[in-house]
Amino acid sequence: MKNEDKIVELLAEMVFKQDQMIEEIKLVKTEIGGVKSEVGGVKSEVIKLNLQTAENTRAILKLADKVDTIADLENRVTKIEKAVFK
Repeated sequence: MKNEDKIVELLAEMVFKQDQMIEEIKLVKTEIGGVKSEVGGVKSEVIKLNLQTAENTRAILKLADKVDTIADLENRVTKIEKAVFK
């Protein structure tokens, strides 16, 4: 009888531990779902930032072209003045 009682006790303990594990797994699953939604939000923000960065890069390159034109303006005006006021 003692052996049977010990077996029943061990089985009951196993079932109790399994119930605890199931609850912990449910909690982890819920937390993972929250993390997934946060990652999805971050992913969409990264996409928006990448698009904005590309747009800013194009604007900077366009501005750089205009800066070169403006920087060369003095030389162009000087050439025109030399030609007009010979």
